Amino acid sequence: MYCCDVQVGNLIKNNMKKIIIMSLAIIFGITTLLAQEKATRSKRARYNPNENTVKIIGSVLNMMPSEMKDANGNLILVDRDGNTYKTVTTGTQIWMAENLKTTRYNDGTTIPIVTDNMTWINLTTPAYCWFSNNENAKTIYGAIYNWYVVNTGTLCPGGWHVPSDAEWTTLELFLQNNGFNYDGTVDMDYDRMTNDKIAKSLASETYWAESTEKGSIGNTDYPVYRNKSGFNALPSGFREYYFGFGGLGESGMWWSATEDTEFNSNYCWYRQIHYDRSLVRRDHGRKVEGAAIRCVRD
Repeated sequence: MYCCDVQVGNLIKNNMKKIIIMSLAIIFGITTLLAQEKATRSKRARYNPNENTVKIIGSVLNMMPSEMKDANGNLILVDRDGNTYKTVTTGTQIWMAENLKTTRYNDGTTIPIVTDNMTWINLTTPAYCWFSNNENAKTIYGAIYNWYVVNTGTLCPGGWHVPSDAEWTTLELFLQNNGFNYDGTVDMDYDRMTNDKIAKSLASETYWAESTEKGSIGNTDYPVYRNKSGFNALPSGFREYYFGFGGLGESGMWWSATEDTEFNSNYCWYRQIHYDRSLVRRDHGRKVEGAAIRCVRD
């Protein structure tokens, strides 16, 4: 009996040793695999420049301020893509002096780009494009946005916004009554319409079609008033509901953030200037149409 007990005891001991050895082997194997995986991930990080570049760019953009100043102390606006814009002060307002060209909202979310016209005119959601779907238009003219992008409230850089209809009117009245009408007249009744002759003072001196109309943007008469405001309005064109792209070189159109609820819930207010006119046109357009954007400081 004692002999059998000894044999059983030895058998148990031997099995325990095997179990312990196998357990140690498994633990060692897992530790080795984890170390190899860590090394592999580290190697990928070192040798995947595209992934690293994306992460670095994202980090830089997250830290980038929406405003900075140039060497002369002038305020410069920065969008989420890293594009920079000159600004101009008119009265109590500070405006962008260039058209917006960002492809992302200020939270980093990408704005959908839509090139097909039938798709564009049926949208009820945000979208942008370049004039004639040519990205080369970006450098001078910026992007074209439908009004649904404006309505998100996150299009302009932080601390800036798309101007309301009333803020556009504030700009117009300031210019009309502070020496920016091409003939020196003023709008004494402040109705923005009686003496609206500020288009020449708003428009850039280049890129516009020629005109012989007195005081118009495309006429080189009254040279002192050409872009006198520094607003540098460009003939960036538009994207119409029925006819697609048009107006490049002849017309500039900019959204306001204000809907025309009295007329139709599908319409909102915009401003437009034309090469052969001296006034600023206030009108409403379909939200699905495309126009440029100028942001104004909060």
